[in-house]
Amino acid sequence: MKAKNTVAIPEKALIYKNNYVYFNVVRNYDPEVQYATYSRKCIGRKVAERLMVPNKNYAFIFEKEQLPEAPERSDVLSVGMYAVIQKVCADFKVDEALSVFDDATIYLIKDLASYMIVMSSAAFQHFESYGFSHPLWSERAYSDSYITGWLKENIRITQVEECVDLWASMHIGKGRCLVCYDSTNINSVAEGISLVEKGHAKDDPTKPQINIDYVVKQSDGIPLLYKSFPGSIVDITEASDMIQSINKLGYTEITAICDRGYISVENVRAFDAAGIDFLLMVKSNLTCFKSMVRRYGLIIRMKSSHYLPDTDQYGITVQDYLFDEGPKRYFHLIWDQKKGENGRRSIMRTVAKYESILEKKKAECTPVSEKQEKQFAAYFTLDFKEGTRCLAAYKRKPEAIDLAVNYEGFILLVGSQRQTCAEALDNYSKRDCVEKDFRALKSELGMDPIGTQLDETTESKIFISFIAGIIRALILNETRKLRIKDRKQYTVPAIIKEMEKVQAVRDYKTSKYERRYRLTAKQKAVTNAFALNESDIDEMASFL
Repeated sequence: MKAKNTVAIPEKALIYKNNYVYFNVVRNYDPEVQYATYSRKCIGRKVAERLMVPNKNYAFIFEKEQLPEAPERSDVLSVGMYAVIQKVCADFKVDEALSVFDDATIYLIKDLASYMIVMSSAAFQHFESYGFSHPLWSERAYSDSYITGWLKENIRITQVEECVDLWASMHIGKGRCLVCYDSTNINSVAEGISLVEKGHAKDDPTKPQINIDYVVKQSDGIPLLYKSFPGSIVDITEASDMIQSINKLGYTEITAICDRGYISVENVRAFDAAGIDFLLMVKSNLTCFKSMVRRYGLIIRMKSSHYLPDTDQYGITVQDYLFDEGPKRYFHLIWDQKKGENGRRSIMRTVAKYESILEKKKAECTPVSEKQEKQFAAYFTLDFKEGTRCLAAYKRKPEAIDLAVNYEGFILLVGSQRQTCAEALDNYSKRDCVEKDFRALKSELGMDPIGTQLDETTESKIFISFIAGIIRALILNETRKLRIKDRKQYTVPAIIKEMEKVQAVRDYKTSKYERRYRLTAKQKAVTNAFALNESDIDEMASFL
């Protein structure tokens, strides 16, 4: 059987004992002696009877049409990350969760998720190029236009919901499970997508965006559930849908940890109705926050018994009603002395700055806008000249300034479950696992902006990014011991860079791929973290 990358050995070619093939090339012809001098060039290597693998000299000597056709796949494939992702998907039941789809769909979902992880990109127009030099589960590397149509037609919302619910139910674990819930926004430049609306982005609220909510398991940072919402919907109103999704899992020992954006009467009622415990940050402008600081702030600052040595803070836990309804909740008031001092200095600098601006406006009779009036009114009483916006006088509000200063350094957590102040603070501080997943989603997976033009492709791409986020989080989690020894060398990007160097080369006789070089010490450390060995990688490569 003739391999695609072989050619027939030319007649008059010379075959050496080492199977290298040479050909005589005419250099100079002397008409007087009628003699030509030859230069012998190596044109390839014999691999079978009358067949050889050509080299670049062959192309210079013979017609280009005699060269073999370009292969569909590169002769050298990067197999390291393919082996890691294959092992992760099998060991942690990603494949099982994806089983709600048909095989061809599963393969392309895994291929696109792998592409996002390895290339740090969600721009699928480059997938075809990626597939030329990387192993694929799919039959071939599809074009951008094919993938767009596939995203539109082949991934159904009902299948996505079934897959996500199956994944969450398999990984929520046993016993008390702490989950962190938060949302982020992803920008989009497309028009006509129902999810894309102007919202409340922190960086630029004028940009159209999509809101994506994640529920992440606190113990290992693995995403469990996700929801997508139009960009104009605020966090506080999104929670009810996610609470219902958590409740559908049928798991009774869940504590949801959320930031201050999710505290509301409706959400607390929804948590209670679903039987889900919660731990929430209380907004500083809520009455209960101010009440707790006034009642217990001085006590925890003055008594050493409230000192929390692990965090160098002070705290107290008390029971009281939240929103004056329902059962009594557990309030955890924490004071950080350093943050309090920095906050006080910041407020006093702001007061001095405002005072300087007001003095100048008064002296120059410069009008004060309504927006500026609201800003200054927090710390100053303003008197205007009759019929104008010019200042006649201004005066500090000592009580307002003192009150603002006294609130600095305090945070208030409220939960439905009994725990100590130190336990509540520790649990809440680990809520950053969901923030890390969002940063990875936007930067390491390339989802900001999302780069889709239709509702169906947008939803499908968000789902694939969720699968990619799961795989990436599993890689991060399984290599955590390596980062204890060397934090910089074993980040996920560093691991990808190193494992991409593990390559398999096509054997010209059998057309199968084989690894030619031993693994480096760093590559062995990574493969050992996933219980992979060199023979496992070789076996995977042999089936490509």
